[in-house]
Amino acid sequence: MKIDKIEYKRVINGAGHLEYDLLQYLEKNRATAAQNLKQSEIDYLLEKDIQHRIIQHARKSFFGDTIVLKDEYAEDYLLLKKYTDMFQETF
Repeated sequence: MKIDKIEYKRVINGAGHLEYDLLQYLEKNRATAAQNLKQSEIDYLLEKDIQHRIIQHARKSFFGDTIVLKDEYAEDYLLLKKYTDMFQETF
């Protein structure tokens, strides 16, 4: 999977404070939070430390303008991106 370098940095930096963003999101959106969040996915991201796993396995492309992830980490990256985008929209 190829990812734009700027988007990759935004997602990884946002994932650094994922747990804090989750708490803030739950405070602001108590009524709709249960519909938008799947607790099992959040627990998976936090317990397995997916952010660091993605960082370890990410490689720059030949020209350095994209980041290349193996297919086995693409699903984890997309899940991480989903929640970082969701939390960034609310703040």
